[in-house]
Amino acid sequence: MEALQANVERLNAYKSKLVVFPKSGKAEEATQFQGVFMPVEKVAPKVEFVAVSDAMKKNSAFLGRGICFNKFTGSRGKSGANDAAAELVGKVRKLFNDHGVVYQTSELGKVDQGGGGTIAYIMANYDMDVIDAGVAMLSMHAPWEIVSKADVYMTSRAYHEFFVNYR
Repeated sequence: MEALQANVERLNAYKSKLVVFPKSGKAEEATQFQGVFMPVEKVAPKVEFVAVSDAMKKNSAFLGRGICFNKFTGSRGKSGANDAAAELVGKVRKLFNDHGVVYQTSELGKVDQGGGGTIAYIMANYDMDVIDAGVAMLSMHAPWEIVSKADVYMTSRAYHEFFVNYR
């Protein structure tokens, strides 16, 4: 909220110094603002640090640890969530172990509060066995997304092994 308010104040200050020429007006009647127009204030960002708990370590995806798959994704109970069957998770883990695919498991956000989400729940609504799997990523949907080249390779291997050897 503070960032929004700071932007509003900055834009209001900009608008107060803006000169708009009307179509029928005379340009020579306008005056050019002199001096520093909009100084950029360097404000140190507020960073909130939290202690990393064991649960965070166990449920977070990390770069360089292989394909990442999630047993549970979504929120709003059954209507917007997917919870992979334990049997499916076991079969996928065994398949990856048997074929040397490096993998990790993680959770997307807090249960029933969302945080991340895919279309897996839509397929689950049609009684399909589904599990979310993909490359672990930092800053998803940001201008710069960061992934590990090793994870991309393992994801490719994992998909190959799944489509060729999953029974």
